[in-house]
Amino acid sequence: MPIRGIALDAEGVMFDFERDGHHLAHRKVAADLGVTLSDIEALEAIPNLVGGPGKLIAKQIHNLVTERLGSCSLTPEEIEAKSRKYFKELFLKMASGEVKIEPRPGLHGAICFFRSINIPVVVGSSTWPEEFWIYWFRTGLKGAFPSLQVVLASEENGIRHKPEPDIFLRTAELMGIGPKEQLIFEDSQRGVVAGVAAGSTVIGMTTYDHPREIIRLYEAGAKRVFSDWREVNLRSLIDNLNSRK
Repeated sequence: MPIRGIALDAEGVMFDFERDGHHLAHRKVAADLGVTLSDIEALEAIPNLVGGPGKLIAKQIHNLVTERLGSCSLTPEEIEAKSRKYFKELFLKMASGEVKIEPRPGLHGAICFFRSINIPVVVGSSTWPEEFWIYWFRTGLKGAFPSLQVVLASEENGIRHKPEPDIFLRTAELMGIGPKEQLIFEDSQRGVVAGVAAGSTVIGMTTYDHPREIIRLYEAGAKRVFSDWREVNLRSLIDNLNSRK
């Protein structure tokens, strides 16, 4: 079946507050515990750094510190709480405008291209709603694409978080297409798994141009992996995928 709709993850795919938000918070906690990591070192040492969940990342930080130093002064639960505290501080700086956040380069052109060939675009994200709408405003995406529909996971709407397929089943439904007619762009392993479970084709869009992360997305089921919207020939990608269906 041909591609008839596009679903975009938000954090990591449309804008990036992963490296300077979530990941920096985790690195700060590790540093407090005596293990200093660069962003690439953190990516290599913390298996679930991209995509989480936070509880698992906290356990991995605890294990990492224990392995390197012989013991860890905080429990995984305390590590998770401290990471959340650091992230909240970073998030509030972004929300106030003190720290700037922008759409990923090439995103605007990609959305406009899909619309130019009459393929609808919907956003499907596991980001907490109260955080998502601040990102949406601060990136300027709310003003640039006011009609863009958004599906968010929450207990209130009964849509489960990734890696469950709920989000992408709903994005396909919103576009009036079947999941097999949907092309998804995702930056995390959990997101790719969710898209594949929904029955859709998934393209990886990593925030780290690093072999380990690229391999993880392929292993999760991504058909192709890119690290920058500007390196994607979208017309060729769509034509190539349609020729295989």
